[in-house]
Amino acid sequence: MDAHAAASTPDDLGRKTARELAALLREFRSIRLDHWTPAALSDTAAMVCYGALRSLLLRGSGIGPGDLLKGLPGLASAVPVERLWDLSRVVRQDPGLLQLVLEAPPEALLARVEAGEFAAFRASLRHYLDTWGFRYSGELTLTQPTPREDPLPVLRLLRSYAALEGEGPADISRRQALARQRATRSARGRLRGLRRAAFGPVLAAAQASIRLRERARMKQALLYTRLRLVALALGDHLVARGWLGRRDDVLFLELNEAIALAEGRIAVDADVKERIAARRRELEACQGWSPPDSFVLPAGEAWRASAGSAVTDAGTPDAPLTGTGACGGRVCGTAAVVLDVSGIDRILPDQILVTRQTDPGWAAVFFMIRGRPGSTAGRPYESYLAAGQRRIAGTRTRVLLDRLGLQEPRLGAELLHRYFAQYRRLGVLPAQPMRSPPSIRVERVLEGPWRRTARDAPDFDPGLLPQARLERIDSDDAILSEIASARVADSVALWRLDLAPREGAAAASARQLVLKVKSGECELEELTVTLAGLCRPALGQLFQRFQGDLGLAGSTERELELYALNEPRLQRHLPRCYGLQRRVNDDRWALLLECLPETRDPASRQRLRDPAVVAPALLEAFGAIHAIGFGRGPAPAATPGTGTPRSPERMLEMLPLWHELADFASPWFARWGGPNLPRLHLEIIKGLDTWWQRLQALPAALVHNDFNPRNAVLRDRGGWQRLCVYDWELATRGIPQHDLAEWLCFSSPMALAPGHLDALLVGHREALIRATGQDIDAREWHEGFVLALRHLLIERLAMYTLIHRFRPLDYLPSVLRNWLRQYAWATDRPRF
Repeated sequence: MDAHAAASTPDDLGRKTARELAALLREFRSIRLDHWTPAALSDTAAMVCYGALRSLLLRGSGIGPGDLLKGLPGLASAVPVERLWDLSRVVRQDPGLLQLVLEAPPEALLARVEAGEFAAFRASLRHYLDTWGFRYSGELTLTQPTPREDPLPVLRLLRSYAALEGEGPADISRRQALARQRATRSARGRLRGLRRAAFGPVLAAAQASIRLRERARMKQALLYTRLRLVALALGDHLVARGWLGRRDDVLFLELNEAIALAEGRIAVDADVKERIAARRRELEACQGWSPPDSFVLPAGEAWRASAGSAVTDAGTPDAPLTGTGACGGRVCGTAAVVLDVSGIDRILPDQILVTRQTDPGWAAVFFMIRGRPGSTAGRPYESYLAAGQRRIAGTRTRVLLDRLGLQEPRLGAELLHRYFAQYRRLGVLPAQPMRSPPSIRVERVLEGPWRRTARDAPDFDPGLLPQARLERIDSDDAILSEIASARVADSVALWRLDLAPREGAAAASARQLVLKVKSGECELEELTVTLAGLCRPALGQLFQRFQGDLGLAGSTERELELYALNEPRLQRHLPRCYGLQRRVNDDRWALLLECLPETRDPASRQRLRDPAVVAPALLEAFGAIHAIGFGRGPAPAATPGTGTPRSPERMLEMLPLWHELADFASPWFARWGGPNLPRLHLEIIKGLDTWWQRLQALPAALVHNDFNPRNAVLRDRGGWQRLCVYDWELATRGIPQHDLAEWLCFSSPMALAPGHLDALLVGHREALIRATGQDIDAREWHEGFVLALRHLLIERLAMYTLIHRFRPLDYLPSVLRNWLRQYAWATDRPRF
């Protein structure tokens, strides 16, 4: 087998003659028909030994054969997975390459690598494809391209690997080996007499048979991959002779036919071409078949779909996905349907993988699927469905609803609010009724009255507002605001206003504005409690208990005060405010702001992640904003619009909340940051009584408290780049380093190189020294950065997972990894 593989390498096949290729086909036939029986029996041996081992184990012991066969050393199938993981670690060492792998489409990555960029990575990737490119999903299907021919699936899988920190496949295998050894000792200790005597030999035979089976399967994959490449090389010869129209037509010839054609013993006539076309049509038809879960056939016959048994829509995207589960254990969670191994990056830690079938090529992803703590499943989240099935879809449900005259509600905030209400009626959520503020139409808000601000535009005519063309602006992040808007079905939302000038007025009076209408913070606090309760009842109770400490108290009035504040240092970095409105009796607040076209420009948004572009503007904004009220102790009386920091005593009273949040977030944190991150999270909470008191003693200032590229744009002002920051609801008095740490969590990995972090932290301190004229101790400043990172982890990042539970936040994994990079640099801890 190895000699055959060495004689049929992809680089050599193009130089071989048709007769030499025919000799390789004959060699394949000899290996497969005359020398493969011992290898084929390894599957039988594995099944027999597995059954014998299961019969020896005592029922009710809680130990199954799988517990004694996991984490086996020396498995041939584990090596390709470990080598791809090693390649992903190489990627992670180059920030530029890592950003490209994580963010660029695989097609763009491949094009740049093939064009000569990242030469070392290109060589490593080529070596992997040459050495292990025969292990992939569909490896025994001759019509499936190999990774050498199409590297995109490997690049997608590599992207998933590169996004992970912590344990790799070898680490997990070692941990499983320890668990296997413990289970082996326990099982042996429970057995007596003949069972105990037979246990050792049977277990050894079962483990050895699995090693042999995996080795045989890998050699089989290599053999069939070589067969495809040899056949395609022969197809090139036959196309060049004009005998075939496509090189892959050769795959629809029988082996004897292909050999005869290669040796010139037969020619391709109309009959041969018709057989090729008929076999191609038959393959396409088979791909649409849906066999039953079980069937019985006479010896020598193959199952074929009859007119009544074939599922005619099985190949369409809307076909339902049904089948028989093929994995033991019990789990609860949402199903994530992944029909191709390259889609594994869509799986979340708390989900169940559902796919049509698996083959050895899926071994590359199994270590990434980890069960939720407390699950009763003894294995990873694997819920395979019967072969030939497709995807879960709602087509048939919608057809049935149409027949019944029922309308399917749109899945959005309004429907989610209805779920909340029903859960309250059923007692699933706390029965505390949520207030029902009166509904206010947006037209009524536009009528005013509007309070002018210090930055009013003299040519702005509020009388144009009632005639403005309105367009609602959807947000991907503000799920609480969406639900609040759905509850009252009115103006609470973001609105884009197109104002036309009055007849005869200056053209400057035509402009586009944004109307931001908000409900009271009490409603948002109640919604936050509800959302937490849906995640976990205990979380809902704790959010209810500390409802006034979640940062929302006073948030509505706080933002209006900041926009009205006559403070040039702040106003330079705010959108222009044309007016504000307080309708306290109606529980409505509104802001009329300039429209920022940069928010809808992907290129502009991407520039915010480029450290070379954004750093000067970022430091200038920090110096201006954080100079407001900077100093130790309470905020000066002339600094309105800031929340009150929590005292050390209050933070300690909230310890049950921080622990419950940490426990809820731990599966995601472990998946994205490695298994040590949840432990670090708990260590930080454990030391809260010490470090929070120290944090409160540091100089504080006005901080945005939600300072990230989602709430800012970079504007060109006369050749100067200036940062414009919006959404100030969470603004508070805190240490300035908090805004820098949060911004960096959302930045490109290039921004987190040690040299760049040094420059930003020093530059932030120096900008604040220039703006305030105060001395700032460098060591104390660095300490504040570390404490800000701790605060971000236990509160903001942990709370993000609550939203992620209902609406996946695509940016959250990279945000957490960036936090880890910062913390490792700031504390001089090793990365994990």
